[in-house]
Amino acid sequence: MYHTRAFILKHTEKGEADLDVSLYTERFGITRAVAQGVRKIPAKLKGHLEVFSETEITLVEGRGGYRLIGASLINPHWGIVSSLEKQRLAASAVTILSTIAFEGEDRAIWDILFDFFKFLDAKSYIPNAECDGALLWFLVKLLSVLGYTLSRDADLVSGGNLERYIKRYEELPIKEAIEEPLSDEARKSILRIASQSFEKYLGFRFLFLNQTATVI
Repeated sequence: MYHTRAFILKHTEKGEADLDVSLYTERFGITRAVAQGVRKIPAKLKGHLEVFSETEITLVEGRGGYRLIGASLINPHWGIVSSLEKQRLAASAVTILSTIAFEGEDRAIWDILFDFFKFLDAKSYIPNAECDGALLWFLVKLLSVLGYTLSRDADLVSGGNLERYIKRYEELPIKEAIEEPLSDEARKSILRIASQSFEKYLGFRFLFLNQTATVI
């Protein structure tokens, strides 16, 4: 039996009453587990597994993988789920993390996701520029802790202001990193660089990032 904090990344229905739950856990990294019977009306876990929430969970390991047998809600992140724009940002981060993350404890990635969700949740309103900056911070910071320092990649970053902006995302906490305003063109360029980096270093193409760049 294992206990850990976790962020609920997504879940899908399974069978008549179960859920397949995708989690990013503090102790075990990316994890998937089945919550049996959770869609039944009297299910005790039902309100503790909402997407984007932080929850204390209990897992047991069986032949078919993990089963989620306990959950206690820590933070529902109402500030995220009540805003379509914040949901878009959180969903973008979750999609990437679910694709590239591995099982195994990684405190640095946990901290990045924690800070990103905390920032989105704390502010009742976030201007569009700050929304875009928050996502850029998450992408650049994630690549950095995985060992890919974009500010040093001469093939993708040609120096000047872009290098300086990217260094801010790599080195500063989210609130400080996005304080300095970026032009629309700079935001588009950094988003494209991050997208190209995921493909170059990790072999994953996230086409929605390119689509996002066209509407910034």
